[in-house]
Amino acid sequence: MARRDEPHNGGQITRRITPSGRVVLGVATALFFVIALQQAWTDGPTFDEGFTLVGGVTALTRHDLRIVPQHPPLGKLVAAIPVLFLHPRIPSGRIWTAAAHHRADYTFVRVFMNGERTSGHLQRDLFAARAVDVLEAAAVAWVIAMLGSRLFGSFAGVFGGLLWLANPFVIGIGHLDGIDMPATLTVVLLALLTLTARRDPRARFVVLAGVVGGLTILTRTTGLLMVPAAALAVATPLLRTDWRKALLRGATVIVLAWLTVMVAYALMAPGDIVAHSAGVATVLKHLVVPPMWWRGTDFLYHVGNIPAPAFVLGFTNRGRWILYWPASLLVKLPPATLAVMIIGPFFIWKLPRDTRRDAAMVLLLPAALHTVFTVQQQRPIGLRYLLPALALWVAAATPIVAITRNVVRRATAAVVVAGAVAASVVTPAIAWTNPLLGPGYRQAADSNLDWGQAQYALARWSAHHHPWIQYFGGATASDFPGARGDLRAAPPAKTVGWVAVSASSLTTWDRERLAWLRAYCPVGVLERSVLLYRFREPPDRSLVGPSQPPRPCSGSVSVRAG
Repeated sequence: MARRDEPHNGGQITRRITPSGRVVLGVATALFFVIALQQAWTDGPTFDEGFTLVGGVTALTRHDLRIVPQHPPLGKLVAAIPVLFLHPRIPSGRIWTAAAHHRADYTFVRVFMNGERTSGHLQRDLFAARAVDVLEAAAVAWVIAMLGSRLFGSFAGVFGGLLWLANPFVIGIGHLDGIDMPATLTVVLLALLTLTARRDPRARFVVLAGVVGGLTILTRTTGLLMVPAAALAVATPLLRTDWRKALLRGATVIVLAWLTVMVAYALMAPGDIVAHSAGVATVLKHLVVPPMWWRGTDFLYHVGNIPAPAFVLGFTNRGRWILYWPASLLVKLPPATLAVMIIGPFFIWKLPRDTRRDAAMVLLLPAALHTVFTVQQQRPIGLRYLLPALALWVAAATPIVAITRNVVRRATAAVVVAGAVAASVVTPAIAWTNPLLGPGYRQAADSNLDWGQAQYALARWSAHHHPWIQYFGGATASDFPGARGDLRAAPPAKTVGWVAVSASSLTTWDRERLAWLRAYCPVGVLERSVLLYRFREPPDRSLVGPSQPPRPCSGSVSVRAG
């Protein structure tokens, strides 16, 4: 049965979000929608969004997951539902039948995106898909609030929801069509249902935890870590009194989670199972382990072991880089929010024993598993990989306002939230970095700063300046009106006039080929992620500085295309 309220600091804890708390969270959610949807419309397609959009649309219309098999399909599929009402043109014929079945098909995605761009429908269709992710990002805030309320009280829960909504990093990732936000939503939902199943012996909550566990696997492969953690959390309350029942509850979560995965793949791509089956035994085998899920996961495993370049705080590295993650937190989170997230979890140990155990099992354990898995991989290219763990971490940090006196808790909440809000109103949110550290292009790259979101702005600027371009995203120099060509193909000795280069290209992915450009300072920054240079005479090749980040210059300005 549900746990009674426990007094803290002489007061009574309210385990549900109070009406006033719902009003505050509702107002914050409305403001979040305004900011996130505006950026969902104005930001260009980022590096991965073409694959997500096309993968979801083809999964719904052709019941085939071949375009992007390496990532589980649920998040892409849900985001593509409103896009179908806009009737996008999907390539067919030989280009479809020739599409790869074991990895993302770049050719098919590029043909689809170019067709959308030519028809003038790309911005509209992408916005429809992004709106779903905005809703999911807001839903995460409410689930965090419910988690925090049930564990630490209503004030703490609402505080956690506000921290999530008033975060430029969340706004930046939350308005994109990707797998990060759907995965985060399923993880926090699983935590909420796990907490309910721990406190309520009724079987329906265990069943729900198992089904949602399957959804975490269907949105991201890291769900394979979250399900055993949920099973353990559900089972442990009964270990001392009835270990057989405890084992049954844990096993139920795991079995139902995988059964959900099997059924989902059978419904979404039935032809894949039939095509790889011959006989009843083989059909059953492929139902148990869906072929597309296996091939996609295997591809991810191999790609994840290929070292990738990374850049943070002016330093570069290739491959596993443990320090990248705390440095990225410093760069990407508002200082007050980061301080609360570091200090807040320590207050859990001041709470009653049962609350400590619940928080440890439903928040700290899955967050730790997800973090350890993430930081050891060979591709440290964006803090977004840690987004599910950060959501759990936000919920775990809220006790900082749960056990303090009313004046202190309100002052703490006001200062932290105000600081976060001040950061969140700055656009574009994807490129937001801690202003105390200097220009963002000297601190971050890839999805931490420049994921290709400046495509629309660069196209407008390029039409009037005829630059050499090196763009990090789903487009090439030929896709920008007025562009002279690809900067990488232009000898430095002939590079005269305007140059536009994405920060991610300059500091990571084309770092060696564009090393000569880092000897010069940009004269402007477009959308805080594309550096602009102007050469009145050919560059001096002797000034090449391959190890240095791009230099700021006192005359450089932030430029918005108009």
